[in-house]
Amino acid sequence: GAVSDQTRAQQYQQRLSQQFSVPGRVIQNGAVWRIQLGPFASKAEASALQQRLQTEAQLQSFIASAQ
Repeated sequence: GAVSDQTRAQQYQQRLSQQFSVPGRVIQNGAVWRIQLGPFASKAEASALQQRLQTEAQLQSFIASAQ
């Protein structure tokens, strides 16, 4: 997710990390703050969380590969 307020983004990330038992971070991208969850051991693990985010939290997400 992405929001325009850093504090709100950090609170949101903490809630998602706690709810889904995954680490996360908040990074600035221009005027918005992006919420990232992970890292994951495999793409399958990331895909499983992506499905849970959609069904349990009604959130759309995408999987990014670490470089």
